Amino acid sequence: MVSAIIPGVGPKSYAYMNEENIIKGCNGFIEYLVDKNDGRFIIRTVEGIPQKDQDDNKKKLNSSIELALKYDEATVQNEDNLAIYYYNEQFNKWQYLGGEVDKEAKEVRIKLNHLSKYTLIEDESKDKFIFSLGGIQSPFGF
Repeated sequence: MVSAIIPGVGPKSYAYMNEENIIKGCNGFIEYLVDKNDGRFIIRTVEGIPQKDQDDNKKKLNSSIELALKYDEATVQNEDNLAIYYYNEQFNKWQYLGGEVDKEAKEVRIKLNHLSKYTLIEDESKDKFIFSLGGIQSPFGF
């Protein structure tokens, strides 16, 4: 099991992960990229395994990995409202996943079983869908 700690990533603070931040997990090497414009990042293998198979279905991991996102306490109004979301490409919206908030470590953790785009959001409503990214271009092509 792998914990990926992304320093400085929070609702209002972002970080860029580079090749020095590659870690080895149960499924091979996992690479983390962060788009500084909106805090999104994508998990994929260094070997270039895509997020989807040839039928455009999400790739499932052979075993789960644990993702842990650090947050800056100064940028958060209520830690209990923090959650991890993934980008649902079918609906073009961020979708709530949840996660466990560790207030001492200042991080939110969740177990994942598929490759996708993830972010940490503070949201009082915890709606199923939080917002759309229509019209926003990413320098990473996602």
